[in-house]
Amino acid sequence: MIGQIISHYRIIEKLGSGGMGEVYLAADQRLGRKVAVKFLPAEIASDQRARQRLLREAQTAATLDHPNICAIYEVGQEGGHSFIVLQYIEGETLATKFKHQQPDLRAQQPRRCRQWRRTACTKMPGEGCRASLPGDGRFDY
Repeated sequence: MIGQIISHYRIIEKLGSGGMGEVYLAADQRLGRKVAVKFLPAEIASDQRARQRLLREAQTAATLDHPNICAIYEVGQEGGHSFIVLQYIEGETLATKFKHQQPDLRAQQPRRCRQWRRTACTKMPGEGCRASLPGDGRFDY
């Protein structure tokens, strides 16, 4: 994927991956900004249910307006790739932040993860929030 252009987004580097997506840093060539692009993994990219789930995820997230939730810019399909384009937030992930904390704070990680997940998912109905993980959250400070 790196170096490819999907729609008007030039893929720069892979940021992470999971069961329901691979996320890349990309350059928006129209607006001159960095964005994150989430693609379905190749092994499920042709699965209609997976594509519908990705669309529902984008639609649900697009209804949210909160400073701690990244904005959705676009959802699309091109060249067999289904994708969501979202706001890119520079910073460390929640998982990395926990990893660098003192041992006594690390012991509180499960509770903090639950609090973070509840906060991030407050307005997301149903399955929209089932895959929130500590690696999904980012701190920009």
